[in-house]
Amino acid sequence: MKANAFNTGAIKPFSTVDFSVMGQTYSTSVYGQTSSADTALLIPVAETLCLDARETKSMTEAIQKLPGTTEALHMIIGASHSMGQVIHAILNLSNTTIDTLYIARCHAKIIAAKLHNGQTITAEGSANTRSCKTIENVTLYGSPDVYSFHAGWMDALFLGAK
Repeated sequence: MKANAFNTGAIKPFSTVDFSVMGQTYSTSVYGQTSSADTALLIPVAETLCLDARETKSMTEAIQKLPGTTEALHMIIGASHSMGQVIHAILNLSNTTIDTLYIARCHAKIIAAKLHNGQTITAEGSANTRSCKTIENVTLYGSPDVYSFHAGWMDALFLGAK
């Protein structure tokens, strides 16, 4: 396992581009639910850890400590891990139960968990909830704002909440 510190202050803004003209436009209605508007959330992250977890035996071993409210953990994982194993790691590392769990199993691969002790953990990444034979990325956030952001759109999209 290899952890590298990352200086987030070194990130430079880039100019925006109109991506709608860069590729083919097609209807997504044949693929499932669509959103009527794009949304975004900008949050401050005080500490970022980058981790190569391809050689770890378990997701719990890879994560080691759940991120705090201003922390983010960025990982690459190998074929022996999946996004679904993040749920087990959250339970193992928090020593509590999950009161509310959202799992987006669409192109957006997101797990948003609100723990019994009030802590929130959100995982985003390319990994499916089952294992895959490729290198994937997973990012964990401890921010309640990230949890609320994803829980909100999932409620609106899948439960019809406003």
